[in-house]
Amino acid sequence: MRTPPLPRPSHVRLRDVRLRDVRLRDVRLRDVRLRDVRLRDVRLRDVRLRDVRLRHVRLRDVRLRGARLRDVRLRHVRLRDVRLRGARLRGARLRDVRLRDVRLRDARLRDARLRDARLPHARP
Repeated sequence: MRTPPLPRPSHVRLRDVRLRDVRLRDVRLRDVRLRDVRLRDVRLRDVRLRDVRLRHVRLRDVRLRGARLRDVRLRHVRLRDVRLRGARLRGARLRDVRLRDVRLRDARLRDARLRDARLPHARP
């Protein structure tokens, strides 16, 4: 049985939220704002996100496969145990971001900018 398509919401706002065991596939979101959010055990496949702002966010055990993120801004974000396989982050801006155990396999970072980013134990 095929799952019906999800709506394509815009203006998503989350603050002071803890989410665990998140699974999204074939979803389109615009104008997303996350602040003081903790995400753990997240799987995103073939997801399109545009105009995304993450501030004071922690992501752990995250898998992005074939995801497309455009005009993404990360500030004061911590990423741990993250896999970006085939993900596209066009125009991404990362400031004061800590990446730990992050793998960028076949990922594209076109026009991306990193500032004050820390990549301990970086691997190809």
